[in-house]
Amino acid sequence: MTSTAATDREQQLITELTQMGISYHLFEHQAITTMEAGAQIIAQLNELHTAVVVPVNLLLRDKAGKLYLLIKAPGKTKFNVIEKQLGTKGLKLVGMAELTELLDVPPGTATPFALVTHPEIPILWDHSITQGMIYFHPFRNTASLGVMYGELMRVFAQQQSTVTFVDC
Repeated sequence: MTSTAATDREQQLITELTQMGISYHLFEHQAITTMEAGAQIIAQLNELHTAVVVPVNLLLRDKAGKLYLLIKAPGKTKFNVIEKQLGTKGLKLVGMAELTELLDVPPGTATPFALVTHPEIPILWDHSITQGMIYFHPFRNTASLGVMYGELMRVFAQQQSTVTFVDC
């Protein structure tokens, strides 16, 4: 699913953002399949905005089977530090096939916007990300949709997602 056409879910998201009065920036680009391609997209976004954040999104499961969506700044992830903060053990990445099936997104697009149909999956938000235009894939990996930090928190509240701030 690497189509450049907007999906129905993307159109619904854009409609909801508009109805909430939330400004956004939709940036069309080639499919991101390598780190180098991702770096080129980030460089292009940085030319458009002064404070751009393109976080890493990881779907995790703990030893008890509870799912979490971790949204963090790029860099090493300290799972043991997150486990201690949550009071859980055994955090691991969910496999790509399960992520794709569960969130109904293509590989590489673990977007928090997909949690509108899964409010039971809490968002673990890297506390170092607190400002700027924050970009996520809008249900496809050929575009990035940016929303300002404060407005993004409104979106999460609207979709009834629980956000827990963590050190990563």
